[in-house]
Amino acid sequence: MADFTVVGHVAIDRILTRRGERTQLGGPPTYMSLAARLLNGSLNTVTKVGDDIPEQLQRQMAELKIDVSNQTQRGAETADPTGAGDVFLGGFMIEFLRGEDPLWCASVGTAVASCIVETLGPRIDADRGQIQERSEEVYEGIERL
Repeated sequence: MADFTVVGHVAIDRILTRRGERTQLGGPPTYMSLAARLLNGSLNTVTKVGDDIPEQLQRQMAELKIDVSNQTQRGAETADPTGAGDVFLGGFMIEFLRGEDPLWCASVGTAVASCIVETLGPRIDADRGQIQERSEEVYEGIERL
């Protein structure tokens, strides 16, 4: 059993500097795994990742002990990752302000963020029913400590 559980997306950050460009892992699971390691703890991650994630970043996740082997969405394609974090926060906050359980809020945020990365630009090609189904799938996958 893990010491910590984080619900959120593993992000692929593209860093541009005068010296060039690099790609690295980002998102809450990445940074929580660093904290857990420093505190000699273990981490359970609730997320969805596409099976198209680059091998280099898969190795980084393994080094950080971020296990997504049972949470990979086969055939899911990332059309545009822009805005996923913002939409996650928006979905979370709407539910939170309605008085919902924080784990449900995070599940809704995750579901909405997973929808936005599948489309180009600031739009979502999913209806409320589809977002509800994804939210329930994420929520049911949460391991309670």
